[in-house]
Amino acid sequence: MIIGSEAIDMTARRERAEDHPWHIYSAFGLGIASQVPLPELTSGSASAPCDLSIELMEGEWDPAEDNRFTFTEREQFLRWWEVGEFTVHDGCRIEVLPAPGVGPDLMGFALLGPVMGLVLQSRGNLVLHGSALSVAGKAVAFLGDKGAGKSTTAAALVSAGHHLLTDDLIAIRTDPATQESTIAPAFGQVKLAADAAGAIALVRAQRRPQVKAVIDKDRFMLAEGFASAPMPPSRFYLLARGDRLEQVPLNGTERFKALLRFSYVCRFGPQAMWRKAASQHMLLAGLVAQQTPISILRVPRDLDRISALVDLVEADAAQSGS
Repeated sequence: MIIGSEAIDMTARRERAEDHPWHIYSAFGLGIASQVPLPELTSGSASAPCDLSIELMEGEWDPAEDNRFTFTEREQFLRWWEVGEFTVHDGCRIEVLPAPGVGPDLMGFALLGPVMGLVLQSRGNLVLHGSALSVAGKAVAFLGDKGAGKSTTAAALVSAGHHLLTDDLIAIRTDPATQESTIAPAFGQVKLAADAAGAIALVRAQRRPQVKAVIDKDRFMLAEGFASAPMPPSRFYLLARGDRLEQVPLNGTERFKALLRFSYVCRFGPQAMWRKAASQHMLLAGLVAQQTPISILRVPRDLDRISALVDLVEADAAQSGS
């Protein structure tokens, strides 16, 4: 549903919570000032420009109202009855009204996932659902459906000595002057199911508690193995399950369709893409598909064979051009 004044009326009855301290972070190339603690993020400098503010609000909470997502060109509103309400204004300000009893851990899960995806989309990024790493100095990314093994593959590559760029949200920015694209570094955390966490040794990684209301995975914060600079994408892999490790290159049209399929905004449906944003989204997906090789990578479920996948990705990165 696309709405206009209703979203503005929703926020008008709220008041800013003034008694919460501000935390300064950086992620996705943005300077972030947040009243919600987000320990996943890298601490930033108070003197750096603030690109995004995350502000806590106070107001009435209606427990009977269902989940709701509404969008206009300048404002996006998301409500999860068990988490809270989040309003994104012009891609530069997020207002958060928590549900009663909800702490920063659960709020952060929404903020650094779907809410941040809308912020990055509003700021002109092509936002994909997947993981990306720096492998042999090249940025490689993994896309796929839920359970395809994106985070597991990322963790295996980090364990092999490579550096994480992002897990879950891939933000690709294309310079309008040069048409060159780069993947923005997010933050040093990966989410792993219990079997993957037991099979992959992440050195100097801190296990954080599960957010049981929304995910059945543990979160691991990396003390090392995080790439902090943006990198041009060198190769995309679409992860799929198969009986043996197999790579199938895609042609230009197939690449374009794959990027559209795994665009993060797709989870909200077509109502999240107003005309200007949809046009820009298609243009950016076309540019990235034209510039970057994409292949289907069929992977066995057997975690004992993950080293073969790491070897294949390393060999591809070594062969790819600069």
